[in-house]
Amino acid sequence: MSDMPSGAPRTRDGRLETWKEIAAYLKRDVRTVQRWEKTESLPVHRHQHARGSTVYAIPHELNAWWEGRRPGFEQPGEPGRRKWAVPVAAGCCLAALAALILVWRPFQIAPEPELRRLWTGPDVDHFGAVSRDGRYLSYASKESADLMLRDLASGRERRLTHKPAKAQVGGAGAMSFSPDGRSIAFVWDEGTLTSLRTIQVNGAEDRTLARFDAVGRAALSWSPAGTILAAFRRPGGTTRVLSVDPRTGSQEEVLDTRGREAWRLEHSPDGGYFAYDELRPIHGVHRRQIYVAPASGGEAIRLVDHGDNDSLLGWTQDGILFACARTGEIDAWLAPVSAGKLAGEPRLVLKGLGEVTPVGVSASGDFHFVRRTAMMDVYTASLHWDSGGLLQAPERAGMRYGGSHVSPDWSHDGSSLAYVPIRRPPGSWPFAKLMIRSYPGGVERELEVPLEVLEMVRWCPDGRTLIGVGFAARNRLVRIDAGSGAMQTLLESPGAHSFHEPICTASEVLYKRRDGFKEPGALRSLDLASGADREILPSVYRVALSPDRRMIAYSTFDEHREYVRTLHLDGRSRPRDLFGEPRAGRIVSVAFDPSGKSVLFAKGDRLWKVSLSGGEPQPWPLTAEALRDVRVHPGGKLVAFTSGSSAKGELWVWRNALPKSGV
Repeated sequence: MSDMPSGAPRTRDGRLETWKEIAAYLKRDVRTVQRWEKTESLPVHRHQHARGSTVYAIPHELNAWWEGRRPGFEQPGEPGRRKWAVPVAAGCCLAALAALILVWRPFQIAPEPELRRLWTGPDVDHFGAVSRDGRYLSYASKESADLMLRDLASGRERRLTHKPAKAQVGGAGAMSFSPDGRSIAFVWDEGTLTSLRTIQVNGAEDRTLARFDAVGRAALSWSPAGTILAAFRRPGGTTRVLSVDPRTGSQEEVLDTRGREAWRLEHSPDGGYFAYDELRPIHGVHRRQIYVAPASGGEAIRLVDHGDNDSLLGWTQDGILFACARTGEIDAWLAPVSAGKLAGEPRLVLKGLGEVTPVGVSASGDFHFVRRTAMMDVYTASLHWDSGGLLQAPERAGMRYGGSHVSPDWSHDGSSLAYVPIRRPPGSWPFAKLMIRSYPGGVERELEVPLEVLEMVRWCPDGRTLIGVGFAARNRLVRIDAGSGAMQTLLESPGAHSFHEPICTASEVLYKRRDGFKEPGALRSLDLASGADREILPSVYRVALSPDRRMIAYSTFDEHREYVRTLHLDGRSRPRDLFGEPRAGRIVSVAFDPSGKSVLFAKGDRLWKVSLSGGEPQPWPLTAEALRDVRVHPGGKLVAFTSGSSAKGELWVWRNALPKSGV
């Protein structure tokens, strides 16, 4: 029989691996065999992947199906009858196909889901937004913090704002495109104030709609109706969601989150509701949860009631897209929503999404997100302090979470090195990790700390505790037990400040307090016995304690110059300049050498040394990408440091996997 299945390219085990090969084997076109699979149970198998599925078929199963199908559908007839039967049958098939297209549109074969990388580089930013037509990406420049616009098809870019080159504050934050894609609403940090601005994509009509006495993270969403929802955290800690008219700047409060921070805002496709996620205490632990509220004002309702973390990704015509690690890894889920409430069980739509930052769902249903690809790690190296030679090439210290460690610090007896992993395995949220490695021997211990984020740590003189700064609903200065990971909060920010650069002495904790995004910050002292808190210096960027604990070295900068200075902690001395030059970058780390007679500082991927007695800085033989967090071993044999860049990422699009948003 000429129409029996015949030979087609096969794999080594005989399988037909694509629709094209299956169609060739059956002597039919691809659409016909796909229809047979749906309507006549053609035996086709599928490999399931994160992007969808691929197909294969086994020839002997196709042969058996064919033999069972032929008698019922292809009766032999007289030659004369076949001449007119074929065109009549073809006409009937076309009519039936037209009816299927018009009536059974949901059963059309959809394009295969596709994950595609659109852009990679140091400027891929987590504050970006995608226009509704998927054409443009707005983002904040890493170099200047200006608002940028990128054409995703051509790669051409345009700078929309023009911040002065040496301005200490100012920069674009949260942003959102107008429904027609012609304008962008964005937050601009002004230090102690935060402004809401709009600008056209051609750079025209840069307008300030309102200014707020706000700090920290903000969130924006431009509604289909044309109003802008803006969430700002006030210095007292209260977060308000405001509806702002972009024509007049008039504003109306639609929600008070009662101190909790709204991390992201997303309007429903019809604009009647909005979703946001925030941290709330559940069973004594802060977890991120999604809430839905009317855009006109009213009570917010929790979307999904369970004990895991839910992170808002977007809102499509078919429901709210969110990330969750309930299966043991971070996946994308879709929750059906009706009238602002959950209308069915969420379903898994993308397995193994991982830790991503959403930047928008286009009108065609394409989900855009950023993946961080930065590689940062803690290293140790051996230096000869007298000759300035490098005795041993740097070796990676962190073993368990390679490519994601920062903030090393030696214990005061030199027996342990502590550092912080910034990447965590799925399921560990909301607990941050703290690693402690013994020297010599290299045994590594992992501690769980009850913080969402642990940023940096320093050892206390007792060798049993560490001082750290991190985040759990608010910024915190904490003391951590090195044996158990138990934590005590020493200071909690009301929302206006963030803590950095902690240093522990026998009786006090020195720390930098930054107002909003402003750098440098003030160096303060917290008395551990009385709780008294006082300012030591008004302007500090990085700071280190001398081996005898009587002096600090610190870096700072102003609009024109940058400096390395020292200060005796006797309460009577004044700062003394060791080094200063016209501003060109930042001095990102300072440390004392083992003798306490010189200060090391890191700048421009290189380590430098300057004597306390004066003189020009001398280059030291240690160079590394983005060298920082330099810590000298108390015995003087080793130096620990962080190397690698945090400013790297990839912009991805997930196509054909979500329904059209309908906006």
